[in-house]
Parts: sequence; C-alpha cells; structure tokens
Amino acid sequence: MLLDFFLIKNQQIILHNAIKFYKNGTPANKACNKACDAMLANDGVKSGNMVVVTNNAGNGRAGSTNGNAGKAITYMSNAIDQNVPTKVNVDYKPGSGSADKMGDHFVVVEGKAETIKNGQVTSTTFRYFDPGTHDPNKGTSPNNTLNVVNRTLSGYSNVLRRDVTVTNIRPSK
Repeated sequence: MLLDFFLIKNQQIILHNAIKFYKNGTPANKACNKACDAMLANDGVKSGNMVVVTNNAGNGRAGSTNGNAGKAITYMSNAIDQNVPTKVNVDYKPGSGSADKMGDHFVVVEGKAETIKNGQVTSTTFRYFDPGTHDPNKGTSPNNTLNVVNRTLSGYSNVLRRDVTVTNIRPSK
C-alpha cells in the first residue's frame, strides 16, 4: 500500500494512492454499495458494522449529529493515518433505501487534509472516491471532499451535483 504524506503551508495531506477506483457497474451489478465494497476489497479490507452519525430529520433526510459522530469521525481519521480507507453513506435527497433510513449513496473516504495551527489540527477535510459515475476523473476528483464542521461531515458531490451529508460510517476491518 502506498501513502503520500506531506506538508504544505501548515496543511498536512494524507492520500491513499493504492486504492483502485471502481465505477457503478464494475465489477458488481450497478450498485454504489457493491462498487465501494470492491474498492475496499482491492485494498484488503471490508466495511464493518454501520455507525449512524446523524439523527433522522424525517422524510429520509439527515438531521443534526448524534453522540456517535465525534468518535466515528476520529476513528475514520485514524484509519486514514493507518492507510485504511472507509466506506460512508451520504444523504442528498428525500427518501432513502439505506438501512439508516437517510443515506442515499455510498462513497469511499481515501484521504484527508488537516490544517495545523500552533501544532494543533484546526480543520479536517476528507477526500473520497465516488463510484456514481463512469468517468474516473470525476469519481476520483480531488474536489470530492467532506468537511468536518461541528462534528458534521458534509460537502458537495461533483458526481451527484448536490450537497451531501454523511449519515453513517462503516469502519473498515
């Protein structure tokens, strides 16, 4: 496994370069969940049990964070430090087919950038691979990011062209 770690003007960036991008339909049956599982398997890990990190706001939409959020985000951050990607479920529309009744789409978090001030991490942005496209440049774009704000992981999906909020994290094992 390859891991890039470098500092740029008080920013620590960790990217997991060994993960192989899979798009919907390859290798598994046009499903983002299965494509994410294939990306993890290619890296020698699989997703664990679901940790729900947001409350259900109704109508299949993510609400405020719950008590699991801080610990799950820290776990995912530490996993990236150890070169281990993590599957997450994101909400982007009303309704849901996910077990948490909020998530609509799966992506794989494969890297992060941390802003450091006076030796302390002041912000974290996670980078993810999105299998919801046949275009690997969009699916692996460095613009596919999730920002941590008040224990909420959210961002904009260049693939879905919508705002997304992480509803659950599936720690890798």
